[in-house]
Order: sequence, then structure tokens, then C-alpha cells
Amino acid sequence: MKEKFIELLAENGITAEMGMTPVTDVYIMHWTKDNEVRDFWFFETDGAVETRITNFVRWNIDEYIFACVKNEDYENGKYMTGNIKELKDYKNPQGVTEDEAFMSMNFEELLRELK
Repeated sequence: MKEKFIELLAENGITAEMGMTPVTDVYIMHWTKDNEVRDFWFFETDGAVETRITNFVRWNIDEYIFACVKNEDYENGKYMTGNIKELKDYKNPQGVTEDEAFMSMNFEELLRELK
């Protein structure tokens, strides 16, 4: 699924790669623009976000992109970006839980933020 997302970013002039993590449905998105290189957590779901924050803490990556996508329709998905340390459940042993309602960005808004 994430391959289609990377292809859509490339079509819009954004160079990115995805790396695996030990957490299901959580990837590291390596993004390059000019000479700037950034890493994001990329978590994809078709509804609520639930994942163990302890696995996030272990890595030195603060920014995230949460994607709520149904049937690989990234262009009509909902997105949420920010700093992982600002999530209300940061360091909670039960993990991060966010509702689809928090994901208020559309794909075009995400592209503008990354460009």
C-alpha cells in the first residue's frame, strides 16, 4: 500500500522512501527536498490510530504523518502531521490512540506541507 503513496508523492515532486520498523503498519518515511533531509513516522490505518509509543521513543524521530486511507485511495485520505512528543498519549504504555476525526488534512494540504 505505501508504494502507491510514495508514487503519488513523486508525481507531485516530492522524493521520499519508506523503511520498515518492527511495529505493524508503522514505517519510517525518509523525505528529501533540495538539501533538506527529514524523517517521519508514517502510520497508515483505515480508521483509528492505535500503536505502541514505546517503539516510537526508541528511535530519534520526532515528526509523524498519520494517514487514514480506505482502499488505497490516498488522494481522498485524511492526514495528520505533527511532533510525536506533543501527542496526548506520548510515552503511555498502552500506546497512542487517535481518532479519524483528528486527521483533518486532505492530500493536497499534506503535499503543501511537504513542499
